[in-house]
Parts: sequence; C-alpha cells; structure tokens
Amino acid sequence: MEKKERRRYSVGFKEQVIQRLLAGERVKALSHELLISEGLLFGWRLRAEGRPGKKREAKKRQEDGEVQALQGRIAELEGAVGRAMLERDFLAGALRRIGVAVPSSENAGKKTSGPRSADRWNRKAN
Repeated sequence: MEKKERRRYSVGFKEQVIQRLLAGERVKALSHELLISEGLLFGWRLRAEGRPGKKREAKKRQEDGEVQALQGRIAELEGAVGRAMLERDFLAGALRRIGVAVPSSENAGKKTSGPRSADRWNRKAN
C-alpha cells in the first residue's frame, strides 16, 4: 500500500483560504474546489479565530488533569518527608535524653567492619 505524501501549503495560501472562509464561503465548496479535506479547512478556520480544535482542547484538558494529579502527588510526598523528618528528630532527641549515642550520618556508606572482623569472612573452611 502506497503512503500518501502530505502536501504543504504556504502561509499566503492559507491566509487567502481563511479570508474566504471568514467571508462566509462554505467549507464543503472550498474543499471540493481546492481538493483539501474539510477537516483541514475547519482546523485552519478554528486557529484563525483563536479557538483550539477539539483534539487540541481535549489534549490540553488531559494535560491539565495530569499536571494537577502530579502536583497533588508532590504535595503528598512533601508531607510524608516532613513527617519522617519530625519523627527522626523526635527519636534522636529521645535517644540523646536516655544516653544512647545517636549514629551520625558521616559514616553512611563507609565500611563498618575492621580488618579483624573482615578476615573472618575471607577464611576458607577447613
């Protein structure tokens, strides 16, 4: 099946067609005369009038809904992070009050075993 090549129209041509449409010529008549689909002519006219087409409007509504959902999710996660930080601070204070050393984050990700304890893991079985 052969693919139909898309025709491109110059800005001047589009403006002439839009002027004819805005002057009251019927889309169907222009479509037959110029061999351009009615849908394309309707789209040109809508854009000239500053109105988005149905597909663009639906897509914009969908994108707005997705943005709102993501913003809600961000707020939810920020709240969870805030609660976790409060809990961490509360527990660290409680541990300090009862005299337990609070682990610092400066050793995070570093090797915690010494050379002697590491040797036990590297020994071969007898």
